[in-house]
Amino acid sequence: MIRLTEVAGRTEPGADMESVLVERHEMQRGRLRRKTDRGTDVGLDLPGGTVLRNGDLVRGDGVTILVRQAPETVGVVRAAGRPAAPQAWMLVAHAIGNMHRPVSVGRDEIIFPLQDTAERETFANMLDRVEPGIFEIGTREMVFVPHAAADVIGHG
Repeated sequence: MIRLTEVAGRTEPGADMESVLVERHEMQRGRLRRKTDRGTDVGLDLPGGTVLRNGDLVRGDGVTILVRQAPETVGVVRAAGRPAAPQAWMLVAHAIGNMHRPVSVGRDEIIFPLQDTAERETFANMLDRVEPGIFEIGTREMVFVPHAAADVIGHG
């Protein structure tokens, strides 16, 4: 096993180099053992408090490995056909936050991780209680990066 002990910069997550796939909830773990995409056995042994990001380079024993965050299923809330009032968006964000989900906020959408695709229906019902017919929710597979001010590590 190659012991990776430091974060040595960043690159594009799509760079053509040996990489290790890490789940979002594991990006804050300093110790983790995995096989890379080329079969190399690696162990992260990073300083306490290190939080990895998609595209980080980790190094140890003369080897540098790219960290790739695994895509996950997310819910994507958008206005359904017509603009929604700011107050309605705030209520939706509050309702999602009450479910202890980190969010990413775009110009016209709120994105948050789903624990199961069946949850989409639960959130759709919740949105109809907030403002009937104003919002719709879809799903997408993507690398989810929560907004720094809306990350609820340990709750999602």
